[in-house]
Amino acid sequence: APAPGQQAPAGGPTHVPAAPSQTAPEVMDMVAHIQGRGDVGAHLGDRLGEVGSKRWIEGFAIAPTRNVAPADIEYQAVLGRGWLSPWVEGGEFCGSRGMALPVLGLRVRLRGDAARDYECSYSASFTDGTQVGPVAGGESCEAESLAPLESIELVITPRAAAAEEKPAAAKPAKPASGSRRR
Repeated sequence: APAPGQQAPAGGPTHVPAAPSQTAPEVMDMVAHIQGRGDVGAHLGDRLGEVGSKRWIEGFAIAPTRNVAPADIEYQAVLGRGWLSPWVEGGEFCGSRGMALPVLGLRVRLRGDAARDYECSYSASFTDGTQVGPVAGGESCEAESLAPLESIELVITPRAAAAEEKPAAAKPAKPASGSRRR
């Protein structure tokens, strides 16, 4: 039957639009298992987890979807003072799920061609309010207090772009000629 206010087309049955098709879930670059929330995803450059939430990350996986192959990134979880998980290859889960064990920090590094062409940096927030970073790839990102990790932000940039930005930032701005006020 036609919807109220509409008439059926002449000479044939009423067309009923198909239910909206479900789109495939968006592929994320990073996933974390967060206390009380479960698995949550984010893109590189976006925050994974929530600053100030007091919900710790129990484990995470990083698998870039652009520029860097998952095989060209690896990471570790900080489990205690001087205690790190083994290096894990991109796409693999590092940490725990459902065991209520917090990750206390992380280290991330690029390898292979990605290490030559890109650099990574990351920052994090912790359940005690501490914020650390950004730190360079390979460095440990953890709170001095060893508070549990609550959010991560990972950025991967081409090395050429990073090198071009640094000198420009160091130059003092020159006043435009004729714009001085007396």
